[in-house]
Amino acid sequence: MIPTTPYHPESSHPVTPHEPINDLPQHRMTDPQIFYPTSESRAFNRTDAGRVFSAASRLPDEEDTGQGGTPKHEPWRDTKVEIVGKKGNETPVLKPADSRIPHPHLIAFEKDKRDPKLRNEHQERMLRYRERLEEDAMARERIKAEKVANEEAKKTRIDTPRWQFVVTEVKTTRSGTGEDGRGTSSPGFRYGVPSQDRKRAQVKIPTKVEV
Repeated sequence: MIPTTPYHPESSHPVTPHEPINDLPQHRMTDPQIFYPTSESRAFNRTDAGRVFSAASRLPDEEDTGQGGTPKHEPWRDTKVEIVGKKGNETPVLKPADSRIPHPHLIAFEKDKRDPKLRNEHQERMLRYRERLEEDAMARERIKAEKVANEEAKKTRIDTPRWQFVVTEVKTTRSGTGEDGRGTSSPGFRYGVPSQDRKRAQVKIPTKVEV
């Protein structure tokens, strides 16, 4: 499956841009080949396939599909991380590619272009596209504001005539430091333990890209 770039010199766009097939990380649960019996009365989509590979339970009909197998919610809107598995062997549920790509609103834009009702409505398509971008930006700002508020709630500010002291209550527990003392959930984990990148024969260049 090597991606190719066809060249058409007679067209206005001689080069057709394409996206590499390796942009999405491969989920380790998709390595084995699975034979899974499905119901003939219910549509089996990519969301269901991802849950099968992740050994997660099937979503109920009212959350996944409606009549005729039409999704109640578009896959690209499903950005919530779901963890399954026992403690110590947790794994995230494999989501469809539509919800894992960093620009899901482009999928909805392409679907609008293929919709017969919106095929000739350029302004309506662009209006929907801008609304999705604004909705995504507002959601990101809301998450960022909640994170800042949670961090601020953990701090105590003490005002003096000259200084303002900011005190943060912390706890150093075994669950935070780990059995070997290298855990990153407790403060001070950088001190007392040498950094791995200061050792010899350590790879110091990025080996993967988180998307």
